[in-house]
Amino acid sequence: MGHETMTLSAVIPRRLLERVRLSPTDVLASHLQDSGLSDANVWRVQAADNSWAVRCWSPKEGLRERLQLIHTAQQQALRSGCQFIAAAIADRNGSRYLEHEGRIWEIAPWLPGAPLPTHAGESSLKSQRLRNAMSALAALHSAWRRLGQQTAPPPAVRDRIRRIVDWSRSEGNRWTQQICADQTSSHFTQEWFSPGKYLERWLRLAQRAGQWWFHNGADLYQRLVDLQVPQALHASLRDVRRTHILFVDEHVTGVIDFGSMRPDWPALDLARYLAESAGSSRELWRELTEQYASSVGNRPLHVGAVLTLAEATQIIAVDTWVQWLFTAPHRFAPTAPAVIERLETLETWFAARTSGAD
Repeated sequence: MGHETMTLSAVIPRRLLERVRLSPTDVLASHLQDSGLSDANVWRVQAADNSWAVRCWSPKEGLRERLQLIHTAQQQALRSGCQFIAAAIADRNGSRYLEHEGRIWEIAPWLPGAPLPTHAGESSLKSQRLRNAMSALAALHSAWRRLGQQTAPPPAVRDRIRRIVDWSRSEGNRWTQQICADQTSSHFTQEWFSPGKYLERWLRLAQRAGQWWFHNGADLYQRLVDLQVPQALHASLRDVRRTHILFVDEHVTGVIDFGSMRPDWPALDLARYLAESAGSSRELWRELTEQYASSVGNRPLHVGAVLTLAEATQIIAVDTWVQWLFTAPHRFAPTAPAVIERLETLETWFAARTSGAD
């Protein structure tokens, strides 16, 4: 659908508002949110003393089935005591999404709080927030395990092996060559973002990532192969970014964005979140992984597996962004802040892992 500008008051279905006993005249304000890389438009709708999150998508293959899984998982989490999530509100027939004029809509309570700051330094507050985030993920995974699970090699591992095999035969400087070669292409300057302003930073990131891959790629590939063994799989978020867990003080008040949910190895949720939130201390990663494992009960999870998934995810992210920005048109238009945040996250990750090796 892209990030086209839409005026909520002009398009929001009255039937959606009726689910929360509102009419269009009750809406005091609506703000189109920066939904980052999501393919949904998201608004914060304010009415009286309450705020609501309204999302809409253009229908695409598999979306209805995915929303059914998400809504089932949300209800299961709430029944299990996870009060830090917001479930989509159902109509009187029990449907939690609404199809209206070629779009699919849902409405849910707006959750309070804010994510960890981008450049949060080490502090007792950050440490407690990270521990509480692990407890929140453990509570969600424990709830979703009761929905059913299977034992199989994880899709998260399989997908990362496939991506790496696709391009690992290329030299590490392929990314810098693509950036330099494609910067004058018609795709290079886009309405939503001009990569040229950040060309030197993308080049530097590509160089660092290529350097890291040269020294560590073979080992990473082998560690992924070693993880391609049957694991317990169940509903998982699969894309837990730093911005997807919200806090008030040290308390988790929201886990948001269920859009990538699929059955998978829950270790991926830890890998995605810690990669953007926990810095480069292996000892901290070990402590947080052990806390998570103890919270879910009798399900050992080694920090090495979480780090392997995180390393594979980050190196693949560099390749993905080079393709999206400098080579092949992206299927939807991310917002500029979302792109810059990803750049900063990857810069921090690879700078910490190649420092002193320039």
